[in-house]
Amino acid sequence: MGSFVGWIDYTEKDKQKALEFIQRFQEKNTVDELGLGVIRDAFADLLFPGTSTLHTRARYFLFIPWIYLKLEEKGISSAEIAQKARQEEIRLIKALLEGPSKDEDGIIGKSAKERLKNLPSTLYWQGLSVWGMRRFSGSQDQYHRYLDSFYKFKNNRIKYNEDGELLEGKTLGNWNPGLLPLIPDKFPKQATVDLTKEEASFIRDSFVQRNPSSLLAHLMITGKVAVSDYPWLHPEFSGFPEINKRQLEHARNFAVSLHGAAILYNLILTRMDENRKAEVETYRQMMLEDWAIEMKNISSELSKWNREAFWRIVKVDGQGNVSSRTERFVEEWLDIALGDSPEKIIENKTAINLIIQRECQIKGSQARVRNQRALERWGGASGIRLYSFRWNPEVMMLHGDIATALAGTKNRA
Repeated sequence: MGSFVGWIDYTEKDKQKALEFIQRFQEKNTVDELGLGVIRDAFADLLFPGTSTLHTRARYFLFIPWIYLKLEEKGISSAEIAQKARQEEIRLIKALLEGPSKDEDGIIGKSAKERLKNLPSTLYWQGLSVWGMRRFSGSQDQYHRYLDSFYKFKNNRIKYNEDGELLEGKTLGNWNPGLLPLIPDKFPKQATVDLTKEEASFIRDSFVQRNPSSLLAHLMITGKVAVSDYPWLHPEFSGFPEINKRQLEHARNFAVSLHGAAILYNLILTRMDENRKAEVETYRQMMLEDWAIEMKNISSELSKWNREAFWRIVKVDGQGNVSSRTERFVEEWLDIALGDSPEKIIENKTAINLIIQRECQIKGSQARVRNQRALERWGGASGIRLYSFRWNPEVMMLHGDIATALAGTKNRA
């Protein structure tokens, strides 16, 4: 029987994590083999809240609410809303592909079309709340089930004065009220991924209001778009707010230090797998050269690293639910990594046993270090990429969409 990943009706954040896990599982370089994702995501949520590797273009933060607002206007029932919304999202795919811009970059479902399983609304649902677009606090399925009650409550409560101004029910609504006047007349029959200046301003203001201390809010306000491999290498780093610079310094120290653990894990497996003996030297050199250089480059910062402050950011500011076992593993690895050279760590039995025990903690009988069949199925290069904390092409594109529109002169069509 094949393995599978699924979820019941948990929170949308849980569903989003599951979808991201599936994508990372397909990208072996980013798999979270040592169970450090909760720490990685705590920093990512502080720096770039409401974003995901599943997101593509910023205008989807408008597309999805627009679709649902138009369906709500028609009073589509709870029994029909999921099917009707899906039909509209498929129509949107076709409209975008046939649109005037002919820009297919980031169009979700451009290949699958009617066969698309994970619709944009599913991928963006959690982000819609964090970005201030969605006011309904539950999951997408809960929203669908709630609509019948919403219509009844709304019709009974809304009242107007003699001038037609809304007196009661102003707070009623599942979406940011500023979305309604932005809906283009011919949406979704005609659509493009390009934001207008008015739309970009609305998205930026909504996001910044909800997430004022995030690095992404700062980037949106300054409007400066730059490409860098990691956020701490951003050319405008010196001008970042102090809170974001501190977060990035802790995130970088964690990413670089724990990168050695990921490399050592791969080295351990190649040593165990008779079919991968040729790869042993690759990971040896990665530890002795690449990781050694990374650690040397930030050695002065590591020497004065306040790990208590690091854990406060992770567990309090970032609300990371870090288990005691995970915290203990990280602390034990840091004691080794900051106290010895890569040349010694590579043969350090304490370090090797720590990695072996950690995989066994996480995977039990399916740990590759204990299960020969699991080792034979290993694809290689697991979790080998240095954490970027969601500073990836997707986030850069979201930011770029908004910055480009704000810098232009195009107004609402």
